Amino acid sequence: MVFVWILCAALILLLIAFAAAAVFFFRIALCRQKPHDQGVITTSRMEGQDPWVQHAGKIKAACEWMRAQKFKRESIVSFDGLELSARFLPAPDAVGTVILMHGFHSSCDNDFACILPFYHENGYNILLPDQRAHGQSGGKYITFGVKESRDCLEWARFIEGKYGGDIFLHGISMGGSTVLFCGGLPLPGSVRGIIDDCGFTSPEEIFRHVLRTAFRLPAFPLMNIEAFLIKSIAGFSPDEVSGPEMMARCKVPVLFVHGTEDKFVPIEMGKRNYDACTAYKRAIWTEGAGHGMSYLTDPERCITELTAFLRHCGSVRAAENAGAAAPREDK
Repeated sequence: MVFVWILCAALILLLIAFAAAAVFFFRIALCRQKPHDQGVITTSRMEGQDPWVQHAGKIKAACEWMRAQKFKRESIVSFDGLELSARFLPAPDAVGTVILMHGFHSSCDNDFACILPFYHENGYNILLPDQRAHGQSGGKYITFGVKESRDCLEWARFIEGKYGGDIFLHGISMGGSTVLFCGGLPLPGSVRGIIDDCGFTSPEEIFRHVLRTAFRLPAFPLMNIEAFLIKSIAGFSPDEVSGPEMMARCKVPVLFVHGTEDKFVPIEMGKRNYDACTAYKRAIWTEGAGHGMSYLTDPERCITELTAFLRHCGSVRAAENAGAAAPREDK
């Protein structure tokens, strides 16, 4: 009898421990954190260890370029009533607009500073939304692309109505999944293509992966508790949307970019998204690049492939300026 009581007590304590871990994970993963300074890139990427430190010069130069530009604020209201904010930079004689969706607990300054001059110099307006629960946008909870994809759709509709021209959706990490999930929604006719840089397959799968690799915790029963918290508090299910599912519905061209040494979002996730895509697709599997590092690792190749993709999908000025070759697919 004593043994039974001890066993029950142990099980209760274990359940309490898992519940506490689930609450901790919910708070660090889904809740709004301290806002980034939207005008200045965080210094951790320039002052930390490799691989970011070796690219400090490029990043600083790109940030100086950003500071010299005259962005203006745009805002929309999301499908669920949040005010969403973005910065907009017009290009002279623009051929279109690129909407860039940043990653988890990050900002467009962190994630896109180095690529923005390319887009702008080649005739593209730039829209830099703060994803919900980031920066100056509203919201308490991050939904890992589930609701953000619908926000991205609203931004595309806004740009089509106000500025016209071709529209491209470009996302990195969680932003990559955001644009992939958006690809399966009824996109405006002006959306010509999607650029996904290291997006994951689904919130549930990236949660499981991070629990296992970063925290050394089992998925069961932690994910069961976590899913209950997410559904009841944040209002979505981790398994309700997936990249392969939405890519099977996608009708616009997609360029997939992923580093072979990505430890945070394994390249296998990127390849599964790629394999499921039924639209025109190209892939850049960047040898030796870590998470979100493809452009910094091999900028010449990424620019060549991106230019060719833009040319294929619609606008031609980038290809004319860069003299791009035909896109190459790496498997």
